[in-house]
Amino acid sequence: MKKVYLTLLVLTGYVALSQEWAKNITKPNLNFYDIQQAFNEYYKTHVPSWEADDDFKAFKRCEYFMEPRVYPSGEFNNFSSTWNALQELKSGANKGMQTAATPTWSSLGPQFSSNGSAGVGRVDCIQFDPTNTNTVWLGAASGGLWMSTNNGTTWVDKSANLPIYSVADIVIHPTGTNTMYIATGDGFGYIGGSGGSVFWGGTYSSGVLKSTDGGTTWSSTGLNYTMGQRHIINRLVMHPQNHDTLFAVGTDGINRSVNGGVNWTKVKSGRYYDIEFNASNPDIIYAVKDSVMRSIDGGVTWTAIPGSPKFTGRSAIETTVANDSVLYVLDQSKKFMRSADAGTSWTTYTITGLTLYGYYDNVLSVSPVDENTVYVAGYNMYKTVNGGSTWTAVGAGIHVDHHVIEFVPATNHIYCGNDGGIYRSTNGGTVWTDFTSGLQITQFYRLGSSFTNPNIVYAGAQDNGTRRNNSGTWATVTGGDGMECLVDYTSSNIVYTTYQNGSLNKSTNGGASFSALNTGGGGWVSPFVIDPIVNTTLYFGGKEVRKSTDGGATWNNISTNLTGSINIAALAVAKSNPNYIYAAKYNSVYVTTNGGSTWTTINSGLPVSSNAVTYIAISSTDPNTAWVTLSGYNAGQKVYKTTNAGASWTNISGALPNIPANCVVYDENSTTDAIYVGTDLGVYYLDNTMGGVWQNFSTGLPNVMVYELEINYTSQKLIAATYGRGLWETPIPTTISTNINSTVNPKGVIALYPNPSQGVFNLDVSTSANKTSVKVEVYNLMGEKVMSLPSDFTKANHYQLNLSNQPDGVYLITIATDFETRTERVVITR
Repeated sequence: MKKVYLTLLVLTGYVALSQEWAKNITKPNLNFYDIQQAFNEYYKTHVPSWEADDDFKAFKRCEYFMEPRVYPSGEFNNFSSTWNALQELKSGANKGMQTAATPTWSSLGPQFSSNGSAGVGRVDCIQFDPTNTNTVWLGAASGGLWMSTNNGTTWVDKSANLPIYSVADIVIHPTGTNTMYIATGDGFGYIGGSGGSVFWGGTYSSGVLKSTDGGTTWSSTGLNYTMGQRHIINRLVMHPQNHDTLFAVGTDGINRSVNGGVNWTKVKSGRYYDIEFNASNPDIIYAVKDSVMRSIDGGVTWTAIPGSPKFTGRSAIETTVANDSVLYVLDQSKKFMRSADAGTSWTTYTITGLTLYGYYDNVLSVSPVDENTVYVAGYNMYKTVNGGSTWTAVGAGIHVDHHVIEFVPATNHIYCGNDGGIYRSTNGGTVWTDFTSGLQITQFYRLGSSFTNPNIVYAGAQDNGTRRNNSGTWATVTGGDGMECLVDYTSSNIVYTTYQNGSLNKSTNGGASFSALNTGGGGWVSPFVIDPIVNTTLYFGGKEVRKSTDGGATWNNISTNLTGSINIAALAVAKSNPNYIYAAKYNSVYVTTNGGSTWTTINSGLPVSSNAVTYIAISSTDPNTAWVTLSGYNAGQKVYKTTNAGASWTNISGALPNIPANCVVYDENSTTDAIYVGTDLGVYYLDNTMGGVWQNFSTGLPNVMVYELEINYTSQKLIAATYGRGLWETPIPTTISTNINSTVNPKGVIALYPNPSQGVFNLDVSTSANKTSVKVEVYNLMGEKVMSLPSDFTKANHYQLNLSNQPDGVYLITIATDFETRTERVVITR
C-alpha cells in the first residue's frame, strides 16, 4: 500500500548508523571527513561482499557528489545556496547576467528501457488517482514528477513549475483530485549526517508542496525547509476521513497539519521511517523507528506499543483494509514480523534469499484484498501468500533495486518502481510489463559522441550502465554504474566505456562486445582522454596520470609528483600541442609541457584552498590557454582562465550563480574563446567579446545538474549529460546575441567543410584586412605530408582541397594565416 525510505541516521550525541563501517562512530556533529574516515578505515580490512556491495556503492556515490561541494571544511551548511540561486534566476534578480540568445534544447532520452535489466532511472514513489486508477503518478529520484492517464502506457512531465526535481512521496485528495501534495527531496540517496539530518547523495527536501490545479502549479505549505537544514521526508499521508489532516515523517520527526498544509505541528521528535493508518479506525495510527509507535487520538500523542519488537535501521510498516488487526513490519536486517492482534503479539519469519541493501531499498507491501499476500523487495523481490510462512522469488526479468511496490486499489494488480523505472504485474508478480516508455529520468555522469557519425552518442548512467544512442535508438552496452565514455575520432567502431573506480572497457565493433583494460583503477568517476593526434594513445587519471600507446592494452605512469592520496578529478590534453597535458585533483592543478617528463603545480591565483577543481578545458589553438571550473559555495569563485599555462590565473566568474560549476567545454570553431559551463542549475556561456558578463544558456533545459558538456563539431551541437533528466542537445548558434557593446573585432574566420566528406573539402578564409597570407599543409596520421597549398589567398577567398586520391581515414590540416594558426582533423569516408 505504500513505500518507505531511509538512510543512515546521525543523531546529536551519538550515531545510529546501519552500515557495518559506521557502527563504531560515536562522535557527535559529524562532518564529511569524519564519515569518510570511518568508511576508509573499515574497508582497509574488509573486502565488499556481494550483499554489502550496494552499501559500498552508496557511499561512493555520495562521496563523489559531496566531496567537491563541502571541500575543504567538510561542513554540510551551504546547500541552501542552490535554492537561493534558482529563485534569483527565476525572478531575474541576478542583474549581472545577460539574457542569452534562446537555445533550442531538445531531449535525446533515453525514454524507455533497452531490456528488463537496464532501465531509464530511479522511481521512488507511485500513487493512483483515487477516482480513476487508470491515472498513475510517479516521483523520480532527481527526474521530477510524471503523470499517466492510461495505466502507464504514456507519460506527461509535470515538473515544469517544480522548484526541485526530486519527489519522495505523493498524496492526492480522494474527492477533489485537483488538490495534491508532494514531499520533495530524494528519500533514498543518502548515507548519514549530523544533527538528526543526513549526508547528501541526491537532493534534500524543501518541504511539502501543494497544488490545487492537478499538478500544473505548486506552492509551498507551512512545512518548508532550507537546503541547509538537510532534512528529508520519507513518507507523506492524508487522513482517510479528515482530508485536511496530513502527516509527514522523516528526519524531522512526525509533523501534522489539520488545515490542508497551511500550518504544521511537530507531534513527535526523532527519526521516523514510515507511518500507516488503521484500516477501520484511522484515528489509530502506527509509525516506526526502532520500534512500533502508536497514536489512538488521530496523531496528537504517541506511545510505544508494549512488547513491540526492536528493529535495526530502516524499517517499514504495513496495514491492510482486508483485516484491520493485521500489522507487518520489515526492518533493515531482513527481520519480517507479523501481528494478527494490532501489535499485542508478534511472529517473526525468515525470508531466505532476500537481499536488502541497507537504507537504499527496503520495500514492504500487503494486498488490499488478501491479508496474507505480501511482497518484500530490496535488490530482489519475494512474495508470500500465507502471511510469511513460505516465500517465492518473483520479479524475474525486471530491473533490480526496488524502492516502491503499490497495489492498484481494491485489486491484486501491482506496480513496482526501481532503479530502472516502473513495471506492472497483473498475475501476482509472475509476468511483468515495462511501463517506462516516455520517462526521461536517467542520471548521467558523462557522455561521449562520435566524430565520424554524429548520430552516435554514448553516456554513462548511475544504476543503468553505459547506454548508446544511435539515431534515436538506445541500447545498453556495458553495465554497472556507467561513467566516462569516449568514441575514437577515427572510427565509431572503437569505443571506450568505464564503470565505477576506473574500470575501463574497449570495443572495436561499435559496442557489440567489449573487453576489459587494466588501468590500475581510479576514482568513482575517472577521467580519461584520447590523444588528439595519435588515436591509439590514451591518458587516464588515477592517483597519477597514466599513458597507453597501444590503445589501452598496457599503461605506464607519466607522472610521479602529483602529491596526495586522492584521485585525479580532471584531465585534458592540448589539441594544438599534445605535449601539454593538464591534470587536477580537487585541491591542485598540474601541467606538463613535455609530454609528462616533468610536471609543475600551477595553483597561483586559483582558490584551491577553498574550492574543489572539477574540470579542465584547453584552447584548440593555444596550449597555454586553459579554463578550470570549481565546485563549492564561495560566491564569485567558479571559473578561472590562464593564458600562460597556469603561471597565473584570472577569475572570470563574474556574476555566475553561487552554485557548483561541474564542467567546461571550449568551442574550437569560435574565434572569440567561447566557452560553455555546466553547473548544478543549467548551462552558461561566455566569450571574450562580452565584457565578462555571462549569459544563461539554459532556456528549455530542466533545472537539473549538468555533469558534462561536449560539442560535436560534425553536427554543430552542444550535448549535455544531466543527472536526472537524461541527455539533451542544442544547435550551437553561429552568433551568440549580446547586450554588451563589444569593442573586439575578430581578425578572421576560418571555415572547413563538409566534415566528414568523401575526399573533397571546402576551405574559406575571411579576414578584416584586405589581404592575408595563408599556408595549408595536410598530413596523414603517420606524419606524412600528403598535400600543401600556395600562400595566395585574399580576403573572403575560397579553396577546394581535393584529397579524393587518399584512402579513407583521418587527416590533419594545418592552416596558418596572419591572424591564426589552426590544426583541424578531417575524416574521409566513402
